[in-house]
Amino acid sequence: MSLSWQKIINLDRRIIYVLISLAVIIPLMKPLFIKVNITPEVQAVYDTIESLPPGSAVFLALDFDPAAKPELYPMAEALLRHAFRKDLKVIGMTFWVTGAGLGEKVFSDIAKECGKEYGKDYLYLGWKVGDYALVIGMGEEGISKTFPKDHYGNSTGDMAILQNVATLKDISYLIELAAGDTIGTWYYFGRLKYNFKMGGGCTGVIAAGWYNLLKIDWINGFLGGLRGAAEYETLINKKGTATGGMDAQSVTHMLIITLIVLSNIIFFVTRRNK
Repeated sequence: MSLSWQKIINLDRRIIYVLISLAVIIPLMKPLFIKVNITPEVQAVYDTIESLPPGSAVFLALDFDPAAKPELYPMAEALLRHAFRKDLKVIGMTFWVTGAGLGEKVFSDIAKECGKEYGKDYLYLGWKVGDYALVIGMGEEGISKTFPKDHYGNSTGDMAILQNVATLKDISYLIELAAGDTIGTWYYFGRLKYNFKMGGGCTGVIAAGWYNLLKIDWINGFLGGLRGAAEYETLINKKGTATGGMDAQSVTHMLIITLIVLSNIIFFVTRRNK
């Protein structure tokens, strides 16, 4: 066995850990913008928002917590940017009390970036106990009656955005960003009763199950995991953290594959020499 092969066999494993760390950190700090192909389910969500006339109402349900933030928060950012570019009215809320702060932050940050006015162009209702009862209440009694106060404690009754969007019947499109099974609540107690279109986004671990929702027409499209968020960033031509995350994943996978191939080459070479 040559000395070079022997050095590789005896390589300190800490060097591999360093290589993997660099493969993750460098693309996150300086994204490579590796091309992401757009899947039909992501394109469908984009096309639906793109087709809505200015002034239409979009409801964004942010049903996730900090554990799912790396995947779902970039989706919320991209969807809000697109909706605000189209001059759509956006109303947001969450069933997850642990995610109420995330929803507030993404709405306020993107609205500030896009120059949108609170109470007129967008509204964040925040969290309130009730789940399906809230959906029925917003559809039957009205959004302002179900949520008399918004996330900040402001009265919603006289907000301009709710003058033409009194109930869920006035919603053109509802997008559910979910880390759990809350989409069923929005479908059974919302879409079936009030006949609005519905799309969504979910974490990668539950994305496979959402293809069934496409087939049975619960939703017309969805963003699956970090890749779905990166695809949407590509569609709106605004690269963000999802694109950087996909770059880090791609580079790390390439490095691991290279190490696996190299290990097999060494195995066969050493076996032949023996």
